[in-house]
Amino acid sequence: MNNYKTIFLGLSVSAFAFINSATPYAIIIILGFAYGLLSSMQFSCMNILTYVDLDEGVLSQGTSIASSVEQLSMGFGVTFCAILLRLFLS
Repeated sequence: MNNYKTIFLGLSVSAFAFINSATPYAIIIILGFAYGLLSSMQFSCMNILTYVDLDEGVLSQGTSIASSVEQLSMGFGVTFCAILLRLFLS
């Protein structure tokens, strides 16, 4: 089931490319709600899989590592987007 969530999440992100000035606000709100719902379900499933095999003794270390990796990956995402933005604006 998780694969279908990923596909629907990708489709909802792709749907944002079709928004223009003539798009009704209701469609934009529904699209934003659908994206938020799908990404929430996706991240919940991924977080469950992160901690499912950890024993009670190493759970605090696992949460620290997972949080660090999450922050690092967000930093890489922002950096990558900034590089793309700079390339396309040049």
